[in-house]
Amino acid sequence: AAPHKLAELLEIFGSIVNGFAVPIREEHVQVFLKRCLLPLHTLSNTPSASSNQLTTFFPQMAYCVVQFAEKDPGLSPFIVQYILRHWPRHNSLHEVLFLGELEEILDHMDGNMINMVKHDLITRLSLCIASSHFQVAERALMMWNNELLIGQSCADQPTMELMLAALEKTRRLHWNKNVQAMSLAALTALSQLDPIMYERCAEKIGQQMKTEDGDVVMNVIDDDLRMRKASIKD
Repeated sequence: AAPHKLAELLEIFGSIVNGFAVPIREEHVQVFLKRCLLPLHTLSNTPSASSNQLTTFFPQMAYCVVQFAEKDPGLSPFIVQYILRHWPRHNSLHEVLFLGELEEILDHMDGNMINMVKHDLITRLSLCIASSHFQVAERALMMWNNELLIGQSCADQPTMELMLAALEKTRRLHWNKNVQAMSLAALTALSQLDPIMYERCAEKIGQQMKTEDGDVVMNVIDDDLRMRKASIKD
């Protein structure tokens, strides 16, 4: 279907999903969510023509997906993992769209559900926060309004170290002043949630940064982020 026609169809389908009785029937999940809606995300990593079409119907598609998460929150971890596995590789605009969809889905997840996807989710957010594209970095930093997500970042030291490294890199080196300010605010929020763990992690990262060439340290952080990105498997 042409992109504008698909957008119209998805808008109609959104109304249908909105009317689904709870619990959602398994065939609706299998056919509509898993076989029709979620695979549309993969267009972001296809040749440019198909990739560019994604923006035409993305709002309608995301609305349908979020409706499934709202009606059956237990589906949310699966949806989040699918989106993370098919994250846009070369399109910053699509990354911003994906981040917006993720944020809406997270609103329907409790702490246990977020914990199920914590590693891959925090890894992806760290990469986005460290992005040189200011809209991607801003959108990722806006997700720190989710208290459950912030709490999961303080759940263990490796997770906090990952977030702290990305935030500190962005605060120090990002070219956009607003992104720098948002990174500082996120660091402050982390320090208030668990001051003891924050100090421990900040000291470790601070020691890494005490070199003659700050770029070397940032390259180490980048390498760590790339390794964690590669760990997000299908």
